Amino acid sequence: MQILKKHGFKLLMLLLILAFAGGWALIWKRIGDAMDSAAEDQAYTGFLYDGAYYTRCSAEVLARYTDQTAPDASCRGESVGDVEFETEAGTLYCEAYSCTLVPEHEPPALLMLDRPGDPVYELSGFQSLDDAPSAAAVCAAYGIASADDLSSVRITEGDGTPIDEITAADDLAAFYAKLTALGEDIGRAGMAQAYYDVYLEKYGESGGISLENGEIRFADKETETQAMALWSEGLCLVTIRLKSGLQLRDLVYAPVPKVFAVYGSYRLTEPFFS
Repeated sequence: MQILKKHGFKLLMLLLILAFAGGWALIWKRIGDAMDSAAEDQAYTGFLYDGAYYTRCSAEVLARYTDQTAPDASCRGESVGDVEFETEAGTLYCEAYSCTLVPEHEPPALLMLDRPGDPVYELSGFQSLDDAPSAAAVCAAYGIASADDLSSVRITEGDGTPIDEITAADDLAAFYAKLTALGEDIGRAGMAQAYYDVYLEKYGESGGISLENGEIRFADKETETQAMALWSEGLCLVTIRLKSGLQLRDLVYAPVPKVFAVYGSYRLTEPFFS
């Protein structure tokens, strides 16, 4: 785990802070990836198109979709019209095209802009999922109606180191059944309660940790470090690949507090993985 060796506690804190913030793992990770591009041109890091959010792909992210990480104008498909970027100078417009590197889908998994370097953007979310969506709503937004819509499920450590990849039909069906059984978003308060409860179960009552107004607070660094170590046990990232070409990337699976974060935060009824 190169990143954990390099950044250790800092990365873990980011993952857990994300969880406390409501489990927006997918959008947070993609926006985080897009921050590299933001240094070059902040105004063009992402846009909204027909109710779907798109964020700019780095070469690393694009490689998860296709072997071609340096696309050019030959990869442009049909024009989808102009997209808008809100900047301090006002609204900017740029023509966008479907990307032929992935299967055609509505909405497109990838879009290309008519700009220098032919930048590629990936679908990173939907406006319809902005407000505490259920697991069923997330599946519906991505067109996941059955296990047959899944191509693979990739499991990695926090730095992207592969752990496993599920491709067998029976295993995908089992994963789909668990995914659709997640139910309703437990929200920020529910997430904090789940993490707090598992700490008390492990270590008992402590003056070093408290739950106040839906937020976990630490009285000392030792307790915080102990809690983070507990909560991170078995924590991994999950990417769901669909046959349509869409992906739900880097979802957070936290088996100790029994939480799975997609757009919302959901309590696990049983472990997803052995």
